[in-house]
Amino acid sequence: MYKQGLLFVLDCVKWIWHFVVSLVTVHIPSWASNRWFSFLVPGICGVFYAVISCDFVKESNWYKIPANHDKVQTYFVWCVGLNLFCYAIAAFGRNHSSSGTSGIDSLNIFSRIIGAIVQAKVDRFRRKLESAGNAKDRFKLITHPEEQIKVISRATAEFMKDCYSISESQFDLVIFQKGAVETEWSFLFKFQSWEHRNANDIMAGKSLSGHASRIGESLFFANKFASPEYWASDRDKRKKKGSVYCHPIRIQTPRGIDNYTVTISTYKRQLCNEFDKPSIEATEAFMKEICRRIELELCLLSLLNINS
Repeated sequence: MYKQGLLFVLDCVKWIWHFVVSLVTVHIPSWASNRWFSFLVPGICGVFYAVISCDFVKESNWYKIPANHDKVQTYFVWCVGLNLFCYAIAAFGRNHSSSGTSGIDSLNIFSRIIGAIVQAKVDRFRRKLESAGNAKDRFKLITHPEEQIKVISRATAEFMKDCYSISESQFDLVIFQKGAVETEWSFLFKFQSWEHRNANDIMAGKSLSGHASRIGESLFFANKFASPEYWASDRDKRKKKGSVYCHPIRIQTPRGIDNYTVTISTYKRQLCNEFDKPSIEATEAFMKEICRRIELELCLLSLLNINS
């Protein structure tokens, strides 16, 4: 009973903290950027002070300064102060909730990354063309999905660094696989060389990657610890922050269905604020496009496995 009460208190504190963070980094900046709030309040205050300070107004009978003039004056001073305070909080929120690059810059970086992925494939095709005349199987000669997946993961790491200020040591990309004739999950690819949990334990147990595979839907959590399905590793517990994106891929083949799940995870830094919906949508779109490039290579891999 004591433990449940303590957990309830901790959940309340966590909720209050997230609310304050949301208020500072999302809602107040949104209010402060509102045109009416930004210009109307200071404008009204300025006109009021200009009117009551004019000697002509004081001496005329068409406007009578109310008895509670001091209170009204105090209210307007507070309004101006609140306006300036919200501007300051808005600046703080923009500095702490953004990834450090504008939307246009992010698109330019992403376009450059995608261009590098395509160029790597074109270069490999050109190299292979030199010996294609003597090759018995030209498809196998030019098709190397594992090699291209390495290129994509390296480009993704560069994208994380340039767009989200996430270093290579704070990023990982893994691909789980279970072929049509296989009974257990295994790793097809791991970006980081550090120790990972058993792939089948992750996918068959309670984990976000396994959950995404079972429901067949992509899942993104800006704050990975907000997901009840997320299985926190020892590294997660040490770093205490991070985001996660899981993208299941099912490929129908003559032998059955090849199952893959791409999981992109960050450590110590989040890709965006969990309360910032525009940033969440933009980040999720970027992650989806990266996984689509990987999905193309996985289709080629399944095709190679059929022919082998």
